[in-house]
Amino acid sequence: MITPLEIREKRFKTGWPGFSKKEVIDFLDLLSIEFQEILKENRQIQQQLEEERGKKEKLIEREEMIKDVLMIAQSSSEKVLENANREAELMIREAELKAEKILEEANQKKNQILEQIQDLKNIYQQFKAKVQSTLEMYGRLLMEEDEEFGEKKGEAALTPKSY
Repeated sequence: MITPLEIREKRFKTGWPGFSKKEVIDFLDLLSIEFQEILKENRQIQQQLEEERGKKEKLIEREEMIKDVLMIAQSSSEKVLENANREAELMIREAELKAEKILEEANQKKNQILEQIQDLKNIYQQFKAKVQSTLEMYGRLLMEEDEEFGEKKGEAALTPKSY
């Protein structure tokens, strides 16, 4: 690649029917200035391109980090969800076991109450039978006394009772 300095230092042989030396030098100077401006722009563009490449690399790195973070977050959320589901299942199982235990205890208490009711019915029947037999016994006694009293009543009427 030719540089502006090489263009400026370039000298042509001169001959009689050749170009005007001053015009060639002026043109070469102008060309050198233009070429220097183009090189300067090219360097600036190269710098901008390098900066943009650096930015692009950083963006790619950030994108990769974001992807990694998202994958970790997704994995973590799946694990949290699995753990929550396991805990919920355990809680449901515990609740079911407690409910079964409560029902079992309630059935036992119900059976105990039914037994107590049956015992009370039996006691009532026994009490009723005793009261009935006692009443029957007193009834018989009363009847016997009435019979005796009737006999004694007739006798008492004939003979006064002495106290």
